[in-house]
Amino acid sequence: MKGKGLAHGAVTIVNAMASGRGVAMGIGLEIRAEVEVWEGEGVEVEIDGKEVEGLDRRVAEECFRLFSERFGCDGYGCRIRTWSEIPIARGLKSSSASSNCIMLALKSAFGISIDDLELVKLGVEASRRAGVTMTGAFDDACASYFGGMAFTDNYGMKLMKREEVDEGLKVAIMVPKERAYTKDVRREEVEGFKALVDLIFDLAMNGKAFEAMTLNGLVYSSIFGYDTKAAVLAIRAGALGAGLSGKGPSVVAVGYEDQIGRVVDAWRDFGAGELILTNASNEGAMAIE
Repeated sequence: MKGKGLAHGAVTIVNAMASGRGVAMGIGLEIRAEVEVWEGEGVEVEIDGKEVEGLDRRVAEECFRLFSERFGCDGYGCRIRTWSEIPIARGLKSSSASSNCIMLALKSAFGISIDDLELVKLGVEASRRAGVTMTGAFDDACASYFGGMAFTDNYGMKLMKREEVDEGLKVAIMVPKERAYTKDVRREEVEGFKALVDLIFDLAMNGKAFEAMTLNGLVYSSIFGYDTKAAVLAIRAGALGAGLSGKGPSVVAVGYEDQIGRVVDAWRDFGAGELILTNASNEGAMAIE
């Protein structure tokens, strides 16, 4: 039995680590998964054609283990392959997107019917079990799966609101070489900022999402010790919003084509990492042929 799934990356508008409430926005970068299931044992995992170990493997294994528990699929082994445009451990929701597309591929392979939101929650639990998320990253998972902008209560696993985004918006991403893993973040580093991040979340809920994105980036950059210069340069260049995505280290800027063109020029002069250009996306995850 075989199945395939596709999901998208996302970027942070409001990081949920401090308050449990978060906002994320879907982007055009894709990840695809293919699963092959057989009667027997074992789980094989390949990413971009290579066998992997560590956290990347653990996410895939936990997806299969949790799916099997939920639907009583005992006595099966599985080969999971993924191909991704999303840089891993750079704050661009690669783990959430991976869980989403693997769960969709498993659903297709076994021919099982399940509500979309329940499938997202299964992927979130798999990511939590794998240790790649502090809050469950429900905001990231919803933005990846449903597209657009997702406003969530991560602790309550509630999708509070989803908004369509203007797909004319461009997204520039500065991706430093270093990686950052949620497992390396301690809760006490962020929990004292709950009241401040709640204010930023309310700003986003009231229609000021990109202003919230900038404030969120400044706060979390300060918490985690990142330089804010790339975000400051982006705002000076005319970006609607710019800041740290997730736990970093990537910095994201959002704007229209002429604005993002100026951001890219400023960042090239700055020269602090790889530049990726994509777009805001309302496209949802899906099973594919």
